[in-house]
Amino acid sequence: QGDPTRAAAQPAVLAAVTTARHVAASLRSPGWTVTEVLFDPAQLRFARDVLDRRPDIVFNLCDLGAYYCSRFEPHVVAALELLRMAYTGSSAVALALTDDKMLCKHLLASHGIPTPPFAPAARGNGAAALKVGLPAIIKPVDQHNSVGMGFDSVVYDADTLQTKLRSLGETGERWLVERYVEGREIIGAFLGNGPNRVVLPFEEIA
Repeated sequence: QGDPTRAAAQPAVLAAVTTARHVAASLRSPGWTVTEVLFDPAQLRFARDVLDRRPDIVFNLCDLGAYYCSRFEPHVVAALELLRMAYTGSSAVALALTDDKMLCKHLLASHGIPTPPFAPAARGNGAAALKVGLPAIIKPVDQHNSVGMGFDSVVYDADTLQTKLRSLGETGERWLVERYVEGREIIGAFLGNGPNRVVLPFEEIA
């Protein structure tokens, strides 16, 4: 209560819990034994719960990591890797490289992969922020699922951009400003690796 990050993350938490229940129900339907385990770093029961059950595979649905921040998402997977558990989803290294938007964009740019112009968003950084061009979008570096963003995150003029930068405060959270690209957002997933992987149907985020 009173934690703005926690409050902003609540819709994503609810979506993750709902997804976990659907996955569990789908697996139970053909007869698999399923146990839902909560990742709670404050109580440190996660490793013991997993070790006691020795599952064939862990369906990792902990998108927000720990403490309502995706910066800790790789830690969940790293724990599974230390326990030598098979799991779904990306590796700890892949998550660490992609959950940090700033680092990810630097990596993309270094390999010649197009990415919208960007700069750190902070008080006193208005000149650098304006260089990315308008309209621009301001987002947290270490969050996803639109946590920390709202309809006012897209700015169309310099005055609004400066006002938005001043409103960020000094909470310790890192922010990014980048050129806003209007269009459809599509998610693609696949099963397996290499030439035998199966591409699943695409999904559009409304």
